[in-house]
Amino acid sequence: MGNEQESTMTEKYLELNTVERNYQIRPEGIVFTGDVSPEEWKELGTQLGKAGRTLGFLIGDWLNYGEGKGPRFYGAKDDETGEKDTIYTPAMKITGLEYKTLAEYSCVARKVKFSIRMENLSFGHHQKIAYLKTDEEKQKWLRIAAQEQNKQKNKPMSVRRLAKSIILGRVARPDEVSTPKGDRGIDNVHPHVNRLIAFWAKMKHSGFIDNAETEQITTMIEDLMPVVKIIEELQHALAQRRGGGPAGSHID
Repeated sequence: MGNEQESTMTEKYLELNTVERNYQIRPEGIVFTGDVSPEEWKELGTQLGKAGRTLGFLIGDWLNYGEGKGPRFYGAKDDETGEKDTIYTPAMKITGLEYKTLAEYSCVARKVKFSIRMENLSFGHHQKIAYLKTDEEKQKWLRIAAQEQNKQKNKPMSVRRLAKSIILGRVARPDEVSTPKGDRGIDNVHPHVNRLIAFWAKMKHSGFIDNAETEQITTMIEDLMPVVKIIEELQHALAQRRGGGPAGSHID
């Protein structure tokens, strides 16, 4: 029964009547029960594209509405310390999504107002402009991304190129976005850093800084010291490349 309900919701969201078509949209994916025409295939892709581009905002807006209604609305319970659960506790159970995913959806939906969102740009594009200071800046870069898409015969401006352009303060050239040869084959550090950032955001949101005991804070600092050591080792290596920094700065 649950799968049937989810399937119906998905079909309604995609605005497709799959009963008369040779495919079925299910929570696990699409089942093709027969041949579809090129036109039907393109129509399906168009609807799926719309769903993919806006899904983060749909969940983020849903979360923020519930949070705005307060703990009683979303059924928060007291935890072992007597504090109310945040909205993420029930939201993780309802959606089956992880905390960091929900937190990011919520944050971007809150920071990017409905009035400046652009339908033809992905949620990823909106993520990159979400942390700019003003709505004017956010709107400016969304417009630039949309304009570049028009120049490129409807080929989207990549999220990576948009991020680079924001850093440069102008539209980045393709060669400025490509991975330097020296970096190819090197493990990308960003996913690891993002996980650490998500962890710390969760800790702050839970009230760790205000409520933790001195011993707990000391332990957290000790646990994070390897990150400090990595930075110091990189700084040492950089100083040597630039002409020899203090040799004693290296940490074994």
